[in-house]
Amino acid sequence: MKIDPYAEVRRICAGLPQVVEHESDIGVRFKIRGRNVAEVFEWQGSGPMIVVWVDPDEREFLLAGGHPYFALRHTDARIGFVVEDTTDWVEVAELVTESYRRIAPRSWSRS
Repeated sequence: MKIDPYAEVRRICAGLPQVVEHESDIGVRFKIRGRNVAEVFEWQGSGPMIVVWVDPDEREFLLAGGHPYFALRHTDARIGFVVEDTTDWVEVAELVTESYRRIAPRSWSRS
């Protein structure tokens, strides 16, 4: 069964306090206090992608593994990955939750 990445990230974010969904020109952003926790979008017909914020060390580790991960910018802590039939949704949940912990106020992200 093919998983809808928008629905799955929405389900993951529903369990995170104060995350609000916003439509964007190319997809959906999940935010807390105006800051992106995760984004799901399609870029120029390439299929669904997800962007999250990760620890810089983890970012380098993931990028070293190559596809499906890619860098958005060389200097920030965001990472993107292409959604495929083989996408590990447990790992996606961990990455989205970690992104939330990096972005949310400490009192919310530690609960």
